[in-house]
Amino acid sequence: MVGRFLSSIVGQTEHSKNDEFIFVRDSNILKRLDINDILYLEAKGDHVKFYLSDKIYSIHSTLTSIEQKLSPDIFFRVHRSFIVNINKINTIEGGTLIIDRYMIPVSNRFRAALFKRLQIS
Repeated sequence: MVGRFLSSIVGQTEHSKNDEFIFVRDSNILKRLDINDILYLEAKGDHVKFYLSDKIYSIHSTLTSIEQKLSPDIFFRVHRSFIVNINKINTIEGGTLIIDRYMIPVSNRFRAALFKRLQIS
């Protein structure tokens, strides 16, 4: 019963891009993450890692399925393996951007779209 209820909550949350939070499974616990706390996401095989300033969560999923659940106003794909919170970008130099203490590659494929999104000429 509780499992179905939590499943229902997660389903509702994951399908609305306007939500300010997302639930991720940490072991057997559903953890609510504030969207604004997410620095970036990284795909590693069949898992996606959510990087926050103080913790990393890894869930069994694809980056594409997670991307569909995130607001495009806040999150932007910069590489086939990375989606970043554009509000957290500190610097961009060449093919790399820095968020917090992390260096994230920006592929040529997404570079022009990123600059357009950030209104950089």
